[in-house]
Amino acid sequence: MQKIGHEFGVTTGRPRRCGWIDLLQLKYADNINHFTSLAITKLDVLDTFEEVCAVTHYYDEETGEDIHYMPANIKQLAKCRPRIKKFKGWNSDTTQCTKWEDLPQLAKDYVNYLERELQVPIRWIGVGPARESIIERSAELTAKNVGKDFL
Repeated sequence: MQKIGHEFGVTTGRPRRCGWIDLLQLKYADNINHFTSLAITKLDVLDTFEEVCAVTHYYDEETGEDIHYMPANIKQLAKCRPRIKKFKGWNSDTTQCTKWEDLPQLAKDYVNYLERELQVPIRWIGVGPARESIIERSAELTAKNVGKDFL
């Protein structure tokens, strides 16, 4: 993921930490900030993966408890391990996609899942490094998917 996405510090060259999208942390951030919409960047980085994943919740190794909230205690969080949902990868080049309809169905399924889980519209999807490599989804489409009217 780091190499494909060129995730290295510009000045230091140090590798940046990369991982699967963490829905629990995003839900926590939304709870604090009340997002009206989101942008997903670098979807194209996932184009060649056999599987793509999303962290749905955590598992406390000490207590055996599934945790569906952000622990307030950092020590508890340190004992947790992510639980992930796996999706079949789309194995298709998305960098040439210019509209939602151009994306492979499996990529759309992944974005739709994230949107439904977060209950926040995903209005923009980055599919490459260029400024114009962004797909803008209509508010009507995203509102329908999350079952809310954000217009």
